[in-house]
Amino acid sequence: MPSNSQKSEDSFEIIPAAADFAAKKRRANLPCYLLKPHTRNKDFFPRREIMQSIETVLLPSTRAQGDRPLENLKTFVLTGLGGTGKTEVALEFVFAHQLQYDAVFILHADQSSRLSDEFCQIAIKLGLERPEDKNDPDIIRDIVQSWLANPVKSFIRADSISSVSEDPRREPTLAKWLIVFDNADDPTVLSDFWPSEGHGSVLVTSRDPMAKSQFFFGEAGLEFGPLSIPDAAEFLKRLTREEDRQNSEEASQAIARRLDGLPLAIAQIAAIIRRRNLLLAEFLNLYPDETDLYDLQCLRIGSQRGYEHSIASVWALGDLEDRAIALLNVISFLDPECIQEGILTGTFQGIEIVDYPKTKKEYHQVLPHLLQSSIVHRNASKGELRVHRLVQDVARARMQSSPGLSDTVFDTAVQLVSSNFPFITRGSVGRAHKIDRWTLCAKLLPHITHLKQVYAVISIASDSFRPRVKFADLLNEAGWYLYERTNPVEATPLLDMAQAICEASQEDVTEQLALIHGSRTWVSSLMNQPEKCYHHSKIRLELEEQLFSSRGKATANLAAAYNDLGVSLSMNKLYTKAVPLLNRSKEVRASLEGFRKDHMYNPMYHLALAAWHQGNYDEAANLLLEALRDRTHALGPDDRQSVRTGTLFYALGNVRASQGNLEESFAWHQKAFIHFRATGGETHYYTAHACYRVAEHYFRLQDYHATRNLLDQVLKAYQDRPYYRQELVMTYFLYAELLRRTGKDPQDMMERAAAAFSELFPESRRSAADLTEEDLKGIDAYEF
Repeated sequence: MPSNSQKSEDSFEIIPAAADFAAKKRRANLPCYLLKPHTRNKDFFPRREIMQSIETVLLPSTRAQGDRPLENLKTFVLTGLGGTGKTEVALEFVFAHQLQYDAVFILHADQSSRLSDEFCQIAIKLGLERPEDKNDPDIIRDIVQSWLANPVKSFIRADSISSVSEDPRREPTLAKWLIVFDNADDPTVLSDFWPSEGHGSVLVTSRDPMAKSQFFFGEAGLEFGPLSIPDAAEFLKRLTREEDRQNSEEASQAIARRLDGLPLAIAQIAAIIRRRNLLLAEFLNLYPDETDLYDLQCLRIGSQRGYEHSIASVWALGDLEDRAIALLNVISFLDPECIQEGILTGTFQGIEIVDYPKTKKEYHQVLPHLLQSSIVHRNASKGELRVHRLVQDVARARMQSSPGLSDTVFDTAVQLVSSNFPFITRGSVGRAHKIDRWTLCAKLLPHITHLKQVYAVISIASDSFRPRVKFADLLNEAGWYLYERTNPVEATPLLDMAQAICEASQEDVTEQLALIHGSRTWVSSLMNQPEKCYHHSKIRLELEEQLFSSRGKATANLAAAYNDLGVSLSMNKLYTKAVPLLNRSKEVRASLEGFRKDHMYNPMYHLALAAWHQGNYDEAANLLLEALRDRTHALGPDDRQSVRTGTLFYALGNVRASQGNLEESFAWHQKAFIHFRATGGETHYYTAHACYRVAEHYFRLQDYHATRNLLDQVLKAYQDRPYYRQELVMTYFLYAELLRRTGKDPQDMMERAAAAFSELFPESRRSAADLTEEDLKGIDAYEF
């Protein structure tokens, strides 16, 4: 490792593997079925007309298959109220026709984070996942979508034809596949996961009646309603084993009418009747009208009168013991598809719900009460629960009749999720960006998102529902995690709500607001918004200085606030103003208990960038090398704790390039690229930056094949996101030059570059014909 700017270029060697993005193709594991936790429902009530409509559209062709099927993507959308049986029909279609497909995947489509996880499961089950991709859901999603677009049953490897049984002169046979996107209530969630170029079949279920109008769904689909009363009565008799009882017809019709033919409600009532060992007529006599079950006015959760009455009276939750109701109430605030039992049993201290289980033993005594009537489903091997979202709606609606209960249960749900979440925005220096917490954060993120959705609804509906500062803390932590994963779009609404909660609170929220503005500083920097970055960092420092004045004690957060304002001033090219703040951050860090020299990483790194921007290259290199020595001493030479060591490599590459030492620059950029791939993943913002720099080097060395591979990866990472316009201008322009050098038409790339440039600088618009390299000199892309 060089210790100064005079180190010989001969000390560095080029690492060709850095440009190898071409994964070896492999044989897909077929047949491949991702169906769990679903099983075939032996009590499914046939809905023949609906099933025939789906079969007509989605079943694969029975004609003899040539080299490739001729059909394009086939889609069918089922929409309707919750509890009408959309999912059950979709599952019956899957299990009835599973063997007609080579691959079938049932996916939960309510959140993008869950879809990302399930696309990872698809990649693993198909055998497409590479070891280096396991922590990068974006690249795995792209791998799966590539297979869906070209679903070969087997591949010809570049290094061996003998691995394929087919004639190598023929194209391989394509697989037939089916995807079910279940509960796509917000169809826009599917936009990043939709297999637009595939030749398979897609079945979508959604509560949103407008889902069929989404442009990528096609035209096939139908609105799903309850069963007719005769069919509902027949279904009820079948479930209660009274098909042959002569006097059951009138009672079954009456109950079916009260339930408005809703299949889920009928199934739940049937379970209650069987558990109590009642006849249908006896049940009707015991509960002669709906008001005997619950006060319907307290349970209005639907817009249609029959629907709300059916749901209000369906589950007989009043029959549950108080401890089971308390547990269900908490479950109703968590993500319905995957509730890790560790959340519910992780802590019992400080829970204010009187009847909530006090120990794990008590929890396991209470849970069977919810399992017996299928109110909750359990995967014991994984320690996970599932609950129908309609059950959650009813449970939350029932709480409205008890003043303050929703508040207490919501707070408990927040407390349970928070106790499992690896918080990092408070505490000692150096905790941010550690990748070993990302897996747990990803598992808990759906619960935080669900709590956010529920909070928005309840806070509007209830005047007494007060702001919850602890929830704001959790939202901020989730927002910071999404920033670390370079996902500012999903981070922003979480931080918006966190800030709104704190600003509406009557409590002292100075510390919370300081942390939220700190998160917003870095989200703004990621979105190339220097003015917003300065705005939030300035507020953060003001708040942290207020805390320092009142407490008389410096903290890691105060040091971070000085650093953040210095960074924002640098983003706005005010380097001379930035330097004193960064030095002040160093002073505060050095005064903290437990100080280590590697804790100076942030201010040292940004002081180096400020020096570089001002043309002080030797100063910049020395600062970066000192910071790197300190990290190596503390964390070892092969640090993979976070992306931070990689940023030092990357910045050294930029500085050496400015000094004219291109071979050393190349080596540092490759080290950064390899480090970022191992920590952030292949589609991380930092990885894309380093990927571009390495591509520049290969372009200079006239290795155009490697250049193109790398630039393709850069564009895959940025995905035309508007906040990456600066980077996209540079990438499109270099790609156009590459095409020009290799005798190909650069027009499309030049038009993209000109369009992105004109969006950045509307007062200096350029066309593809007049955009020049000189225009790009004012763009601060590929710097951080």
